Amino acid sequence: MSDDIPNFVRLSAVAAFFSFFGAFFLSPVLPIPAGVLFLVAALASLVCFPAALRAAFAGPDRFFRLYLLTVVGYSLFILAYAGFGMVGPEGWGVFLELTLTFTIGLAIYFHHRISAKNLLDSVVRISFLHAGLMLAVVVVQSVFIFKFSGQRVGGAINPIVFAHLMLTSAGIATVWLFLKARTETGYRFSMALALWLAAVFLATYLTGSRGAILVFFPFVAGLAVFDVYLGKRVRLSAMLYFGAIFVLMAVFFMVSDRFALGVSELSESLGGQQNNGSVGLRIQFWQEAIRMIRENPVFGNGLRFFLEISDAPLRNPRLAHNHAHNQFLDIWMKSGIAGVALFVMLHGLPVWAGIRLIASKADIALGMILIWLSGAYLVFGLTDIFITRLGTMTIYGVYMTVLLLLADRRLNAGSGASR
Repeated sequence: MSDDIPNFVRLSAVAAFFSFFGAFFLSPVLPIPAGVLFLVAALASLVCFPAALRAAFAGPDRFFRLYLLTVVGYSLFILAYAGFGMVGPEGWGVFLELTLTFTIGLAIYFHHRISAKNLLDSVVRISFLHAGLMLAVVVVQSVFIFKFSGQRVGGAINPIVFAHLMLTSAGIATVWLFLKARTETGYRFSMALALWLAAVFLATYLTGSRGAILVFFPFVAGLAVFDVYLGKRVRLSAMLYFGAIFVLMAVFFMVSDRFALGVSELSESLGGQQNNGSVGLRIQFWQEAIRMIRENPVFGNGLRFFLEISDAPLRNPRLAHNHAHNQFLDIWMKSGIAGVALFVMLHGLPVWAGIRLIASKADIALGMILIWLSGAYLVFGLTDIFITRLGTMTIYGVYMTVLLLLADRRLNAGSGASR
C-alpha cells in the first residue's frame, strides 16, 4: 500500500478490526458491551470507507463487484418498499445489516492490506479462538449448572446462538483441520480433528441444538465425500471414521426421541389435526406462508414481522411469531420474487466463488470455507431464518465481504500469496 494514507484512516481500520471481533467474541454472553464495540466498529469503518473502497477496486474483482451490486440493489429494494409503506422494524433491520456488514467488512480487508498480513490466516485463527472459547464456555457453564441444579442446561449460550457458531467459526476451524489432516504426514491432525469433533459433539449435546445436528454434522460427513473428489492423495484416515461415528452418535443419542415425536406431529398435521408441537407449528407456519405467497407472489406482503402481515395468530396464538421458520418461504412471502432473486444472489455468489476456487485449484481451503459458510446457512434456512438476526447475519456478512475480496485476489493471481 502507498504511504500517503492518513494516520487517522489507518487507525480507523485497526479500530474497526479489533472492535468488531471484540463484539464478535462477547455477543453470546455480554450483549451490551458487545453492542458498544460493534457501534465503535461501525463508526470506525465509516471513517476509512472511501479509502477501503478504492483499495477493494484495485483489481478486476468480479465476485466482489457482483456482491457490492447485490448489496446496493437489496438496500435500494428495501428503500423502494419503504416508499410504499411496506417496511417495518424487520425490513429496516435487514437494511442496517446489509450496509453495516459490508462497510465493516471493507475496513477489515483494508486493515490487512495496509498491514500486509495474511487475511485467511487471521480468519482461521480468530475462528479457532472464538469457537474454542465458546465451546469451553458451554461445557463449563453446563457442568456448573448441572452440579447445583441437576439439569442439563447450556448456560448463557442458547441453542440458536450455538447453531450459528457451528455454521461460522467452528465450520471454518473444522475445514482447516480437515485439510491439514488430509495433507500432512502422520495422524497428528487427524487426532486433533477427532478431538475437535468430540468437543463439538459434547457442546451440541449440552445445548440441545437441533441446528447443529441438522447442518454441522452432515457437513462433516460431506467432507469425507469431498476427500474422494480431491483425488491423488486420498486417504480415508481416522478423521473420516471419527467424523462418521460422531454423526451417527448425534443422530442416535439426540434425534431418536425427537424424530419419533416429529413423525407423530407430522402425521397429525397431515391428517388435518392442529398440532402445536415443534414440527406441527412449523407446518402451520409453512402452510400460511404458502397461502400468502399465492395471494401476492410478485410483490409480497411487506418487510414486516409475520404476526403483522398474517391473521394466522388470531386463529392460533402460538403462531404469533416474527417469521415463518423457513428462510425461503419467509422472504418470498414478505418481499416477493425480486426479494427472492436478491437473496439467491447474496448467498449464491459465495458458493459460486468457492466452486471456482476449488475447480481451478487456486485456493481449495478458501473455496471450501466459502461453500461451508454460505451452504450451511442455506440448509439452516430450511427450518429457521437467519437474515433478520442482527448478530449472526453481521458475522456472516462481514465474512462474505472479506472472503469474496480474497477469493478474487486468489483467482486473479492463480495460486499467489495472500495480499
